This record gives sequence, C-alpha cells and structure tokens, in this order.
Amino acid sequence: MIYKFTSNSPISTSLKDPRGRIAYKVCTPSRESPVTVIKHPSNPWSNQLSDDAEFSDVATISNTPLYGADSDDGLCELAQIEWHLLGRSKLSYRGEERAMKDVMPHEKSFGRGPRILTAPGGRQYRWVYPALEIVADEETQRRTVALFKGARIGPTLEIMPEAEGIADLIVITFLYLERKRRDHLSVQASSIFPVAIEYQ
Repeated sequence: MIYKFTSNSPISTSLKDPRGRIAYKVCTPSRESPVTVIKHPSNPWSNQLSDDAEFSDVATISNTPLYGADSDDGLCELAQIEWHLLGRSKLSYRGEERAMKDVMPHEKSFGRGPRILTAPGGRQYRWVYPALEIVADEETQRRTVALFKGARIGPTLEIMPEAEGIADLIVITFLYLERKRRDHLSVQASSIFPVAIEYQ
C-alpha cells in the first residue's frame, strides 16, 4: 500500500490511500504543542490484530470496535505522541502509555545505532532512514518492508504487503522519527555552532 501525504509536515498532515481516502490524520495544534494526535477512520468493526507485541504478550484477531469515533471528522483516535525535550517522549497507544525509547530502543547501547521495532510474534524490524527493514535471522533475509519517499510534492510512505498487519505501528513510529530527523537538521542548519536539541 502506498500512502500519500497531503502536506510536507510529519506532525500536521493526512495520509491517503491509492483511492484518495484518508487512512491516517495527524493533528498537532501548533509546532510548540506537546501533543500530536494520530487518527484513523472509524470503521465500526475491525478484523486486524488487536494487540502488538510490545504492548501485549498475545496477538489476537478482534471483531469488536477498537476506538470511539470523534464527532467532528468521523475519525477515531489511534495514538498520541507526547513530546518532551527533557525527559522521555511518550506514546499512548491501545490503552497503554510507554516511553518512545522503550517502544523503539536503539540497536546499540548508549543511544547508538538504528531503532528497533518489535512486531506481533516477536519479529523485529530496523528503521534505517528512509526504510524499515526486517532484521535477518536464520530463517529470514534482510529486506525492505516500508519505504518513505520525501519529494516536496507528494511525499509517500509505501508499506509492503507482508507488513500491512503492522501498518499502524509503522506510521506512528515513522512520524516520530521523521520529526526528530527534521528538527535535528533544522538545528544544524540554523546555528554556527550547532547543538543537538532534540525530543527524547
């Protein structure tokens, strides 16, 4: 699935599917706001994984509504990212609140290396900008399962069929990392002696 961004901002945009329907809406009141809300369509029933590996020990299929619909735009709140310069940014998702550093720890110690995302069943993925790669093991070869193309006109996020089951987590974690990346570049470009001031 290829999702097209309606704006070039990772914190204030919508992602549309190939039919032009809103798949995700990303709302942040202002750039200084501490909270970004991610919404998705309020389908009355969902046949998707009801839990993700890092949020539950068991992934099951659910046929019950997952979220309450918002009356203003017909969308449901999927997740919230609470941004912090000091302390840890937090993700609220599926009724749980966790530090983003716990959701996506670095591959190496002391905050080094790519971020690792664990999916249902324990499968691990590695964010290596602009792609999400499956982590190779004895049974699986390394390959790209999601890819961001950042053209100023029509940026897109493509999620391969094998990863569509974790599309929500891919979108959420991509938005978080993309904001961090852009803020870092902005600081570097605007200072003679750049200091990395980033959301945690």
